[in-house]
Amino acid sequence: MGDDDFIYWQDVLDEIAAGRRAQLRCPFCQTAGLAITEKGPGTTTRIECASCRHFIEGRFPIDPTAGGGPTSSGPIKGGGG
Repeated sequence: MGDDDFIYWQDVLDEIAAGRRAQLRCPFCQTAGLAITEKGPGTTTRIECASCRHFIEGRFPIDPTAGGGPTSSGPIKGGGG
């Protein structure tokens, strides 16, 4: 995933980090209802659009009590389309 892809997802990651998960829109097709799959605390999280299949996957804080913003603490990958 390039830096440009990460920039597209930044607003979504900010919303999730702030605890706002309802009505998230895909930054590529603007469809509401992104799927957020957590594999466990402190492990990989996947955010995916069911419509266009774009996704971002990695380790970033999605719990607003975790502190800080949605910064990477591990490898991040993205794709789809």
